[in-house]
Amino acid sequence: MSRTGTHDLLTFEEVAAACGVHKATIRRAVKAGELVVMQAPGTTGPRGRRVTVASLKAYQARQGRKVS
Repeated sequence: MSRTGTHDLLTFEEVAAACGVHKATIRRAVKAGELVVMQAPGTTGPRGRRVTVASLKAYQARQGRKVS
């Protein structure tokens, strides 16, 4: 089983900035299953949740946003 490196994971704040939305919008997208989250290595609890880069790119494409 491969491990995702921390460089492949983004905070909710980073994702919100990339999409030009508030982080609450990102939390709602996560809850709706539109973004894939993982627990960052060495963290526990909700503050350690990170969005995968691949998930962000797919989300941006579905939203009609520029994929960065």
